[in-house]
Amino acid sequence: MRRFTQFLILSAALFAVTACNNGGDVKPVTKPDSQTTTEDKGPDKETPIPDSLKHEGFKYYGLESEKENTYEVKLNSDTQTGGQKTTYLGMVDGKPRYQTDRSEGLAQLGTEIIEVREDGVYTVSAREQTLEAPMLGLPAKIETGKTWEIKEKLKDPNGNDVEVTATNKIEAPEKITVAGQTYDCIVISMKGKMTTQGKSQDVDGKTYFAAGIGTVKLTVNYTATDGTKNTYQIQLKKASGTAEKPAE
Repeated sequence: MRRFTQFLILSAALFAVTACNNGGDVKPVTKPDSQTTTEDKGPDKETPIPDSLKHEGFKYYGLESEKENTYEVKLNSDTQTGGQKTTYLGMVDGKPRYQTDRSEGLAQLGTEIIEVREDGVYTVSAREQTLEAPMLGLPAKIETGKTWEIKEKLKDPNGNDVEVTATNKIEAPEKITVAGQTYDCIVISMKGKMTTQGKSQDVDGKTYFAAGIGTVKLTVNYTATDGTKNTYQIQLKKASGTAEKPAE
């Protein structure tokens, strides 16, 4: 699947912070025996997705293809490889939904359900948790300087309650080169605080999206409880789609 949402920045931060604060000890991901998804509720796969919902946010999320991308995953000096794949679930109440499944080095970030609305692309559930309020990942119209707020309560990989408050911002577009390919990207930054077990940590991150591909690169920086600065990074190794030229 070719997109990492703003929830993924938070999810990546949760995993990275938990891993470092516990000396790398994070419980393995397990799914309930009878996990319920929107697919169990009978989404409509026959109705075409309206053109009005195939907006800029939709394109930069890479939602037009269901093939798998491969990423390099780094937590400080530790490097792994992981895959991410999209499945179109169908229309739910007139809105298209997609499911993100991740493997190997990305598995700790969990499964995610994405919903496309007229004003943008939202995460409605992630890590087998339904969000208290759907989280805007990308607005329908990409405008440099636009900001929006995040305030969520969720659980980290070890089951601890976490509260996150952050501000997202669309930065100036950039060209970046990964795996020998150069992409025209929009850049979404996130800066905020993560509070768990009575301790608050500063977190900031950036995601680079290419139209037709989705996420090309994601970086999360945070300060551990002992004051150590850490970096978690996901970078495209092999894309299954073709990047589109940005609109003039």
